[in-house]
Amino acid sequence: GDAACGAGFVEEALGLIRSARKASTKQAEKLAAASKAPARKKAKTERNFRPVANFVPADFAQDHMPPEFTIWKDEKENRFKVRNRFMGTFSRSWQAHGEVESLGKCANWAWEHYSKLYGVE
Repeated sequence: GDAACGAGFVEEALGLIRSARKASTKQAEKLAAASKAPARKKAKTERNFRPVANFVPADFAQDHMPPEFTIWKDEKENRFKVRNRFMGTFSRSWQAHGEVESLGKCANWAWEHYSKLYGVE
């Protein structure tokens, strides 16, 4: 009675486990095949072609940097660059992010690294 019922339950459970493994194996194979497919080129969007607005002065940008971090506008490469002698250099393009957002990303990087460098929260 109970042993037969228990054995039936175990067989049913094992059957479910086997079918789940087969399904997950098939799904894994599909994912692997999809990852081997040739990569499609990214469609060009408006984000790639943001106009370069020149309304953020360099001295305003420097006023928002932590001590020992220098930021400058690289007009040749259309980007803000921020540098610290211990933490290196970071930059973001105006064309990809817009002038204000690229300044914000550089300032964020600078303040995060300043807090890591000096233990300031």
